[in-house]
Amino acid sequence: MKIRTSISIPFIVLLAVLTIAPSAVYAKEKERGQKREREDVRLERTLSKDIHTQVKENLKEIHDQFDDEVEHASKPCTSFGHFIAFGWMFKNGSSTPDENCKLPQGINMNWWWLFGNHGTTTPTSDTSAPVISNVRAWPFLRAAFISWVTDEPADSAVFWSTSSPVDVNSSSTSHREQSFRSRNHQMIIPGLSTTTTYYAVVRSRDAAGNTAYSPEFSFTTGGAPTTPPPADTTAPVISSVSLTAGTSTMDVAWTTDESATSRVFFSTSTPVTASTSTTVYLESGTLVTGHELTLTGLSTSTTYYIRVQSADATGNTQTSGEFSTTTAAL
Repeated sequence: MKIRTSISIPFIVLLAVLTIAPSAVYAKEKERGQKREREDVRLERTLSKDIHTQVKENLKEIHDQFDDEVEHASKPCTSFGHFIAFGWMFKNGSSTPDENCKLPQGINMNWWWLFGNHGTTTPTSDTSAPVISNVRAWPFLRAAFISWVTDEPADSAVFWSTSSPVDVNSSSTSHREQSFRSRNHQMIIPGLSTTTTYYAVVRSRDAAGNTAYSPEFSFTTGGAPTTPPPADTTAPVISSVSLTAGTSTMDVAWTTDESATSRVFFSTSTPVTASTSTTVYLESGTLVTGHELTLTGLSTSTTYYIRVQSADATGNTQTSGEFSTTTAAL
């Protein structure tokens, strides 16, 4: 019995370790997996919130700009009771209420009966198309917000293409439509390509079917953020200076490693000071890499001392050392 007991206890302990250890490892791995899942959910919610906030700010900016230029369509109505009172309507009669004012159906019927020539004469046919104005486009990275105004309530449509002219009659031309009639129109064009120029036309049709199209306009979507190149702080490198003297002229030539201006300081005494306020000079503001200026009116048989100078587009300036040559005798 003692031998069996001593053998059984280690066996039981070993069995317990082999049984419990994998369970503990599994539980720990499961906990890690759940923690990663919670972190992924938090990250997704954070990104979703950031995107929602950015879109909301963009739309608010668009609407703020739009409100500065276009009067809101929504206007308060006069008390409904006034419209119900026929005597008041006849006294203050207007053939139409504000089309942006929403009235109950029964009141609308009364208004139409009293001022719509119902049962007396045939209403005048509307043959005038809406007048489109103030067409604006706000391009984004892969979308664009389009707005415009009409002088009467009309529906909204926008046609767009990467080529001009935009064929508004082709079924293959990309377009969006909205049947709701309004004076103020807003449409979003989604799914555009970045850094691409698009051509567009807006269309509005009134209740009588009269249709108007805007002139074609264009906009360019934004591109991915880029890092601007570092500022240029390096002056041009001057090389290959040559002097060719005549009796009263001198050709001065040199090269630079980037496009730059040309200037030659010259004097019959040395050293030559490279200063426009104290030294005679000749210059050209054209940005080139091959420079050549001709000095004229020089004295014969005279030694001239020369220094050349070049400045690049950002104003970095380089001045050469001093050179000399003698004009020819007559």
